[in-house]
Formats: sequence, C-alpha cells, structure tokens
Amino acid sequence: SGGGIPAEKPYIEKIHQWSAIIPEEIASIEEFDEDFGINKIEIEVNNEENNAKLIVRKYHSKPNNLSEAPGIVYKYLEINSENLKFLKRLTISTKIEKIWASNNNVGIENISLYKFNESSDEWRKLETNFTNENEEFYFYKTEVHSLSFFAISGEAEISEIPIPGEDLVIDKIPEISETNKFLLL
Repeated sequence: SGGGIPAEKPYIEKIHQWSAIIPEEIASIEEFDEDFGINKIEIEVNNEENNAKLIVRKYHSKPNNLSEAPGIVYKYLEINSENLKFLKRLTISTKIEKIWASNNNVGIENISLYKFNESSDEWRKLETNFTNENEEFYFYKTEVHSLSFFAISGEAEISEIPIPGEDLVIDKIPEISETNKFLLL
C-alpha cells in the first residue's frame, strides 16, 4: 500500500564528525560539493570537545520558517552541531561564482554573509572579507561565534542612469555669419 515517491529534502547536507577537537588545533571541513557555496569551515574550541559533529545544510530555496534575507541571495545555509559546547570561533570560507555576481550586477565588495537571529527574526550582516579570486570564483572569509541559518547575499551596484538632456548645456549660441547663413538655408 502507498507506493508514493518520497518527498525530496529541501536541502543537501554534509556531516563531519571528530573523535576529539583540542584548543590548540584547528579542526576543518573541506571538499564541499560545488552547490554549497562553501570552500572550507575551520573550528576552534576553548575546551576539548569529544565526538563533536558539524552538520552543514545548503537549502535549494529559502527555508519556510525564515524571513527573506536582504539583497540578492546566492545561497541559504544552516550550520548546526552536536557535542560542540565550547566553540571559540568558526571561520566560514565561501566562494561565489563570478558569473552569478556579473548576472546580478553584484560587485566584489558587495557580497556578505548574513546570520539569522531567531529571537528577533532578523538577518544580521556579518563582517565578510574578500580573500582572493580565480577564473570562476570570488573567495571570502567570515568569522562567527555561534551557529544558525546563514545567507550568502549580494547588493546590486547602483549605476547612474543619465536623464535625457541632462548633459545638454547651452552656454553660447554661435553667431551666424554671412557664410554660414547659406548653409542653414
């Protein structure tokens, strides 16, 4: 009975587990699928953590329980953990396709990571630093101190649209000489 097709998850996920993370070392996750928009995540802890697990989800569209993130959203992410109580810092290295930035008129300096604050139901823009680029991607780093939903988003650059006739300035109408009179006729 009930041979229906199972509903597709609204996200893809990557889960990584460490047997131990110690304060003097940086634990990292790399090798994310292209679709994540993440290059690497680095974790630093204040105290030793055992059996710590990090769960990273990339949503196919805006998660239903969230308000729309500001700007032009590139990716919606969720980062959660298990057995990670003493988080000192998490550094998220993101990568944004240059073709997406170009198609959306988003400049290098206008891309940021936003963090969702569940208590205020608001997105907070985080300090996002451009680190480098290659032929396909722009790369950024952002430090966070707690986990939640995140959005990689850009703001379109404002280009000035000239108003017809705005540049037309008539300082002086040239005098018409006897020679030029014939050209006007």
